[in-house]
Amino acid sequence: MENNYDKQLYDCIKDMQENISKLWKAHSDLSTYVRSQKRTLIDLANEHPGLIIQVSLNDLVEANQLLIDNTRKNLEQLITDSKAETYLSREKVREMLDVSEPTLWRWQQRGYLTPINVGGKRRYRMSDVKKIMEGEK
Repeated sequence: MENNYDKQLYDCIKDMQENISKLWKAHSDLSTYVRSQKRTLIDLANEHPGLIIQVSLNDLVEANQLLIDNTRKNLEQLITDSKAETYLSREKVREMLDVSEPTLWRWQQRGYLTPINVGGKRRYRMSDVKKIMEGEK
């Protein structure tokens, strides 16, 4: 009788190991699929609103750190981009401010919006145009 019990126990453990192996493979396949599809958590949440996902604490910490790092890089880039000066043509300035050519000429004569020479062309500083758009000038 003990031998039959041992065989049943052995078979049960073997089945459990096979099921764990299958589950691990399915998890691995799902992870690979999600990475290959470059899907975001928001995409998954929208497609499967009732989906429950188990995440290890280490994975959660790693994901949080990655999110912080990416956000920091994006903010640094935005700050750098906002500090970089760009130069606009007369046509672009007229379009942005919705003004005529004579108005630009009058503003130049009064010193309200003065162009500069960039590579032999007359350009307007974006920072000056923004000041006008925001009512600071």
